[in-house]
Amino acid sequence: MKKNNRKNSDFYPVGDVLAELIKSIRREAPSDLSLIREAWNSVLDPSIAANAQPAALKGTSLLIHTASSTVTHQLRFLMSDIIKRLNTSLGKPMIHEIKCKVGNI
Repeated sequence: MKKNNRKNSDFYPVGDVLAELIKSIRREAPSDLSLIREAWNSVLDPSIAANAQPAALKGTSLLIHTASSTVTHQLRFLMSDIIKRLNTSLGKPMIHEIKCKVGNI
């Protein structure tokens, strides 16, 4: 059996390696979803924003989690206006469709 002649200086603590890896892949700029969440809370009535929050963004489709089916139904009537307000607040047309589902807020 061959003996390994490596010195301890060739090894690094796993925590240090992971910390460097996380720094290298972490985005410093806010994600599109975080920008949408900020805009959502500023353009909607607080009573609606308290019961419905953006959960995911896929392409130009925004998924909203709502507190109940009643809130989902209410949002359906406001969809086109919400899309216009969000895109205006964001400064570019990021959202073309909103889908709602009852979920964790």
